[in-house]
Amino acid sequence: MEVPAVTGTLDLYMTEINRFAILTAEEEFRLAVQLAKYND
Repeated sequence: MEVPAVTGTLDLYMTEINRFAILTAEEEFRLAVQLAKYND
């Protein structure tokens, strides 16, 4: 029984998510308020 290889997929995912900076708590809160208030 062969198991599908997921390493390439995981590597691709990690590469893609590392393209973006992690939000601070303040940035996340500000964006959440903006989304709730303006749906934007």
